[in-house]
Amino acid sequence: MLSVVALLSSIVAVFCVEDDLLIRQLSLGAVHGRILSAPNVTGYAFQGIPYAEPPIGGLRFMAPQPKNHWDGVLETKAYRKDCMWNTSASPAHVPYDQLSEDCLYLNIFSSEKCLKEGNCSVVFFIHGGAWRSEGPSFFKAETLIENFASEERNIVFVNFAYRLGFLGLVNLAPEIELLSTVQNLALHDQLTALKFIKKEISSFGGDPNKITLMGHSSGGDNAYALYLSPQTSDLISQVIVMAGPDVEQELVKDQNTKASRKIAELAGCATEKTDYSRADSVEDVLKCLRALPVEELLDLQRVVEATGLEFTKEALDQGGPDPIFPYPMADLIKKKRPLPILTGTTKKELNGVTFGAVADGSIHVDKLLAFCRSTVGLAKAVNIEEGAKQCMDRYSDPVSAEEIFNDFFFFTSAYNVAKSSFETGAPTYLYQFEYSDIGRAHYVKPNYSIPKHRRPFHGQELAYLLGIYRGAFTPKDVQIQKQWSQLFVNFINTGNPGFGFEPFYPGRGNYLAINFDSDGEMAAKVTEGFHFEAVNFWNGLKGKSSRVDSLPDILDRSVCTSSSCRR
Repeated sequence: MLSVVALLSSIVAVFCVEDDLLIRQLSLGAVHGRILSAPNVTGYAFQGIPYAEPPIGGLRFMAPQPKNHWDGVLETKAYRKDCMWNTSASPAHVPYDQLSEDCLYLNIFSSEKCLKEGNCSVVFFIHGGAWRSEGPSFFKAETLIENFASEERNIVFVNFAYRLGFLGLVNLAPEIELLSTVQNLALHDQLTALKFIKKEISSFGGDPNKITLMGHSSGGDNAYALYLSPQTSDLISQVIVMAGPDVEQELVKDQNTKASRKIAELAGCATEKTDYSRADSVEDVLKCLRALPVEELLDLQRVVEATGLEFTKEALDQGGPDPIFPYPMADLIKKKRPLPILTGTTKKELNGVTFGAVADGSIHVDKLLAFCRSTVGLAKAVNIEEGAKQCMDRYSDPVSAEEIFNDFFFFTSAYNVAKSSFETGAPTYLYQFEYSDIGRAHYVKPNYSIPKHRRPFHGQELAYLLGIYRGAFTPKDVQIQKQWSQLFVNFINTGNPGFGFEPFYPGRGNYLAINFDSDGEMAAKVTEGFHFEAVNFWNGLKGKSSRVDSLPDILDRSVCTSSSCRR
């Protein structure tokens, strides 16, 4: 009888311990998470924690407002709906009823050891999606436990939703201050979430002084932009930029202004004669837009995209209220803090999404010329026509033409990030993910695959790291997942990714070429000359850049996935 009583007492004690770990007290109220099990590991998930008031009704287009205190214990056991989106940038279709304007929530994954002992390293991840799509629900929670928040890894992982497209990048009147909106709402959401984590993460076992800011694709661009902002000076300790597209491009005040005004006109809230120099006139436009169903606005965004106007990248908000970017990009880069940085790309990225071959196998010369002129303009060549001619000469054959997008937006960008980081004296590491036998480990939809000669494509490496578009894993894939994610865990914990990485030196252009053998063990090799021909060509033309409202309609999106056309 005594043994039965003892057994019951021990069971009760275990449940009490679990309850203690599952309920966390924050400054705004308590949250109740769940235990999440993956193969051979267990972690703790707290999903759907609000970090700001819902940006709905009168708060649409307003800067994120502080979250009010809540009573009782908030159930945080599942992802909330992703932020509203509708864009041609992603062929993935998510019905509106699975999305919401009430979306400013974050998710925290932790381990038992972290919750009990604290002081664990934290990674704060900004999702990609071309600034216009996707969200936390694309991350497989079990993969996050396996790779970060298990008892073996003990990293506190954070992801979150932020406003996208028109709702996150609206920019009607860049030259004047407005009472009811600011530029770069998406980045203000991200900054608000980061400040929330800095304040509250110790309740989940995280060390607020060991936060790694990390992002992929447009999320990598946002992560790098926030790193450069003085507003994050006391918030982060190191940075990871994965496949960030032209992240050191000069910012301009009127980024996304044409697209914003066109939507306002199509919505009946403005005309071509609207005076955007008057605050009262612009506030009337915003009031009208707030009264419309959000679905109508996003349908119009899709219409406007079809005309070539896209919501891409952040704006220079210098001189505005509470600016994220108080100086031009070139000055921000010069002033940036010497934080450890890990950056890199896949080997193929967006290879093949441009200049589909004509019947005889040659390229679309007119599309190539349009792209060259546009991109050389971005590179701010002294003579655009001469630069375009050089571009045509370099990329005139079908093989090289398929690399032009990668060369400028990804490879030169990654090299330049590493170079400017090296110049601060900070530990800097550059990689290239080269494993091409991904097969069914990356799954988008039935009867869809990316040809091997185009792999690893943009975003495919995330199947192993974050569970995004994770398919059927073989034992080899499981081992690749362990090895690939360990590299990031090493960097997050120590500032050094290990696996034979050598600190980057610009003259060598050294990087770690990452592959895997037949057993899934990492076969990494230090290699020199990271895309030197492309880097030298584009940096030879490159000065400060200008706005990108859109690029010529040259993308062959039939070879893209929703994780692969992010730019």
